[in-house]
Amino acid sequence: MVLRESRCLSRASTRECGGAPSRRPALWPWGLALLVGMGVENGRIAALPAAAPRSRAAPPVPPPDAPTPFFADAFPALEGPHPLAGPPPGGGQQGAVSRAIGGAAADQPPQGGRWSALISADTLVDEVKSQRKVLLAAVASATEFKGGRFAEAQNACSVLALMFALIAAHDGEARWQDQAASARDLFTQAATSCAGGTDEAFAVARARAADLEKLVNGVDPDGQSDRPGAGLWSDVASRSALMTRLEAAAGLLAAATPPESLSQREQLRHELEIVAAIGELIQWPDFADHDEDRYRRHAGGMRDAALRARTELEEKTSPEGLQSAVGALRKSCDSCHAEYR
Repeated sequence: MVLRESRCLSRASTRECGGAPSRRPALWPWGLALLVGMGVENGRIAALPAAAPRSRAAPPVPPPDAPTPFFADAFPALEGPHPLAGPPPGGGQQGAVSRAIGGAAADQPPQGGRWSALISADTLVDEVKSQRKVLLAAVASATEFKGGRFAEAQNACSVLALMFALIAAHDGEARWQDQAASARDLFTQAATSCAGGTDEAFAVARARAADLEKLVNGVDPDGQSDRPGAGLWSDVASRSALMTRLEAAAGLLAAATPPESLSQREQLRHELEIVAAIGELIQWPDFADHDEDRYRRHAGGMRDAALRARTELEEKTSPEGLQSAVGALRKSCDSCHAEYR
């Protein structure tokens, strides 16, 4: 508190100072009393005795040769496979938890069977060649790639990654099986890189197109992947890319049913097997919605209808039976897309 010194201490002296009489009470007596009181209180507190120190037990000191409860290196003490390295015992929700306990590695056979029962080695190889054309067209021009065709390249790389994953896991003899695991990882990474129309994405897509050209011509690709292993099927190809491929298959099936030539029959069989394989895969635990009954009913119905249509096509029982099976397939596709796009 600052005490204001007044030179005019009385009414008389105030008049002598040339001012009007002051009606404001003098504050300095109250300030002086407050300072005296604070000094007395501080002295009383300082006179109190200091608190005695609290007695505490001394910490234990282990002998020098006592064993430590910690491992110098924990990894040699671990037992069993890494939870992300292979197929788990089952179950799980989509997301980080499913990757630990609900996923299936992308080098595993289909649940309860063999891949050759769903898709032939020839169909896998033919699909690689077909997607090669899509990828080459998407990277033909940097301007067009950046203007929107990067999405075509991304979908092509996803489908190629899936085809090489199936070739690597296939129980039949398929071309490129020795290079399939490496190609799977390269195209998986390329699909991730092509999420936008950037210079980097264009360079990656061009490099993978060049690798694919070499592979088709019998030369090992130059690219090297740094992925640690097969990963999960949902990591290899996104459900969005697979849905896009299913939509293309539905259009091709409608155009080729009933088949009027040998080439149409071959194309029909090709698309039916692609649908059967994808219909199986999207039910696996690491894909979203796999635990919903309606979703599994749509996906399983699509797979089963594709297999029935393939049987009708091979046995040539009747055009009506083939059309009925393809119609059921398309109905399952449309219902699934309407609810789970």
